[in-house]
Amino acid sequence: GDKNPCMVKEYDTPAGVLRREVYLTDDWNTSDWPGHAGNQIRLFDDYNTPRYRKPAIETEDDIEKLRYLLRPVSKEVTQSFHEQALSVAKRAREFGVMLVGNGAVGGDAVSWLCGTTGAITMAVDRPDMFSELMAVIHEWDMRDIQTLLDTPVDLIMRRGYYEGTSMWSPDIFNQFFLPLLKEQVDLAHQGDRLVGYTMSVGYMPLLGSLAQVGYD
Repeated sequence: GDKNPCMVKEYDTPAGVLRREVYLTDDWNTSDWPGHAGNQIRLFDDYNTPRYRKPAIETEDDIEKLRYLLRPVSKEVTQSFHEQALSVAKRAREFGVMLVGNGAVGGDAVSWLCGTTGAITMAVDRPDMFSELMAVIHEWDMRDIQTLLDTPVDLIMRRGYYEGTSMWSPDIFNQFFLPLLKEQVDLAHQGDRLVGYTMSVGYMPLLGSLAQVGYD
């Protein structure tokens, strides 16, 4: 009886099955987003968020399942990434340009996994669960940053498109996001790297908080 068909994806983990259901709308494949092709559900995807029938993370048990999906990658994958980074760094030096590495997604991952309404509701009504989810994502983010520190990247960028006050109140941002951002920046600075942050909307009320983080 739904207007659109529904795609379902299940991740079978030792903690149980993590299930998500996403409506397949007419604009799922569009020339506006050439990289988004095929009728499949990816773990992290802007398209999932407004089309959820059932988001991936709804309960504390779902967070335990997520831990298995965000596990460390194999040594072979890491080595392959390092080799690619060295090759790209060589070209960057030849052209005299900065090499940028994208590491850490924080609140963007929360939106992708919970949907916007689910994420905000969790932070307000179930703060302990929200904090646990943020901690799991933060651990994964920190590993990504450490992986980048083992390469010649000059600047490490963090996504924050969905961390502004268009979604979160300043109080929620300062409670849940700010301490983790500071840890990530401190780690990158210990590795003598520059750090940047992308927040496209809702940032004016947060400028004082972001100044505390120490972004370059």
